[in-house]
Amino acid sequence: MLYRASISASAVRLAEVDFINKPPAGATRSMSESISIVIPAYNEGNAIGDTLSELKTMLSCNGIEAEIIVVDDGSSDDTSKVALQSGVRVLRHFSNRGYGAALKTGIPAASNQIVAMTDADGTYPFRYIPD
Repeated sequence: MLYRASISASAVRLAEVDFINKPPAGATRSMSESISIVIPAYNEGNAIGDTLSELKTMLSCNGIEAEIIVVDDGSSDDTSKVALQSGVRVLRHFSNRGYGAALKTGIPAASNQIVAMTDADGTYPFRYIPD
């Protein structure tokens, strides 16, 4: 799903979000055609590594520049650790707040105006992103 980011940062209670890592150096909110991909995740430690690897391969093969943001929604497993090891940006809720809350955290944190969303376990095929 592609959306133009329109949720203001004030819509998210930032005190409840742990910003594990910051946007890549030089990342700015611009009108570029680069995209941000937001991936809500809850206890997906077993699946997120493969999903991120496949997503990065698809992006690379299609010449797409993208910022990948995983929003760990209070997982009790190693979801955040696996995502960080994959080299993506990770935001973490201190407790489970739900899928919608994870999106409301990830979308305004995106550095690009075009935002795509997918699931951590690969339920939604991201092969359509290049379209």
